[in-house]
Parts: sequence; structure tokens; C-alpha cells
Amino acid sequence: MKTRVNWIIDGSIEVEAENASDAEQIVADKLQHFIQSHPALTNDLGATAIQGQAIDENGDPLSRSELN
Repeated sequence: MKTRVNWIIDGSIEVEAENASDAEQIVADKLQHFIQSHPALTNDLGATAIQGQAIDENGDPLSRSELN
């Protein structure tokens, strides 16, 4: 029997950056490198998207105007 399974990987990281936009880019670059280094993520596990957003000290997303 074939059964479709949706999955999510959730995480959080603190990085040193000049601003929130730069922090998002640093993490995006690290994730892109990881994905390219592990093709099974897309080939075998069907990963189709990855996203992230800078958050404040309360865990709330920063608005686009707060990023720079």
C-alpha cells in the first residue's frame, strides 16, 4: 500500500549579522549548501521547499520593514 507522508523539519538558530536581513541570508546560504550536499533530501525524501524568517526576542516574526 502506498501512503503519502507530509513532513516538516523545524528549527531555530542564532547568527551574528549586521541586521535581520543579513541573518536570514546567512541561514539561507547554509541551508542551500546542506541541501546541495545531501541530494537524498530532494530525491528520496521529496523535499520541495524550505523557508525561514527572522524573529524577535518573543519569537514573533519581524516585519519586512524591520529587517534592515
